[in-house]
Amino acid sequence: RGHARDAVWRRARRRHEGTMTRHDAAAAAILLQVAYFRNIARRRGIPDGDVDGVVNDAMFATWKAAQNGRIDVLDVEQVRRWGNTIIRRQAANYHEAAARRAEIEASRPYEPELDPEERLAAREALRIVLARLRPYERGILRAVLDGVTLADIAVITGKRPGTVATQLLSTRMRLLAILRRK
Repeated sequence: RGHARDAVWRRARRRHEGTMTRHDAAAAAILLQVAYFRNIARRRGIPDGDVDGVVNDAMFATWKAAQNGRIDVLDVEQVRRWGNTIIRRQAANYHEAAARRAEIEASRPYEPELDPEERLAAREALRIVLARLRPYERGILRAVLDGVTLADIAVITGKRPGTVATQLLSTRMRLLAILRRK
């Protein structure tokens, strides 16, 4: 392990000529992983136009983790694992937001224009339907409608993301059943 760390140090020193502190070498060691991070981001389905932003986020998070002592930045495998985790999360957020944008854009053309009386009646009907849901179901539904991600809801509620996704699905199914009864 010490030999691999020394090899990274030597490569970083060769890349940046002149005197280099260990701090500078750590930054250079992270920069050596840019191509690897780009490949990971592309494999995770990030479009070429957004790859650089995701890679920058991964490099910054890796740098912060190294400064906080969470990883040894001169250990190539640790840097790659950390960056891969960050990119995986960034890609999941990217795809979730893209799906949400597509749902919103797809729903807009079908929204009918209502006059004030119809709007009031629709709002009252929605209030009655939402009153039939359980409090936690209303909370999850409102959070999703406000644009909160499932991961964030999981953090807020202290539940696992899979549990939140299952609860959201059951809430949607229950809401659909209530609407069908009307």
